[in-house]
Amino acid sequence: IRQELWDKHRVAVDDKSKTWSHGGDFGPNGTFRWTDNGPINPRRNQERAKRDWRKVGMYSKSEYSEAIENPDDEEEVWNLIHDRLEARRVKDYDVADLIKDHLYQEYQVSVDDQLRQWSVGGEFEESSKQSIRLKSPTSADGKVKSTYLRAYNRRGGQGNLSKKHVALVEAMIKRRSEEMGRYNQQAADSIRNGLKRKYHVVIDDMNGEWHARGNNYTVSPQLEDSMPPHIKLARKEIETLIRERSQ
Repeated sequence: IRQELWDKHRVAVDDKSKTWSHGGDFGPNGTFRWTDNGPINPRRNQERAKRDWRKVGMYSKSEYSEAIENPDDEEEVWNLIHDRLEARRVKDYDVADLIKDHLYQEYQVSVDDQLRQWSVGGEFEESSKQSIRLKSPTSADGKVKSTYLRAYNRRGGQGNLSKKHVALVEAMIKRRSEEMGRYNQQAADSIRNGLKRKYHVVIDDMNGEWHARGNNYTVSPQLEDSMPPHIKLARKEIETLIRERSQ
């Protein structure tokens, strides 16, 4: 059915976000881009040297950095460092702060903009006045608090959740965002795990989205605002096939 959707309508289905899109494009933050050769990561295997680092300035990995837990993640860390620099260049500081928080939460990577370095574990060169580790969000005094409070949008279907449960989930996600703003990672993880276990809710911190796993698929936001006329005409047939596939 997936191949039929692609061959007949050029429609791809993203099972992670429970969305479908025309042309295989799920936007710059999509988990993949669908092609005739199957799904590809749009940033996978890019050579860093080909990116225009001159616009934002090259960052380097600190020689005092710990080893990254999964070596395969280092390419994605470099991608995120680049994305953050691009966000700073265009003065989109909210996105830059979000990427910085994501780097710390997912990979334990800290960034020192004065030294123009990044480090797993927060250790930088000895000339730095103070280790980022000592100033990290997990400091024992608990006084450090982020000024950035992430808002989350629902993407894709709501699974088998009732309206009452959707409201409860959104309230818990907001509370989790507040705990993340306090850098209370233990509480944030507890809320996230509870939502996943009880309501099958998946939270995407990078894109500020959540969805409930189920059989409901919706059109990708990337496509919703610019749907070609022939896809509008075939939408009923497409959604019927997607429902059949999900069953």
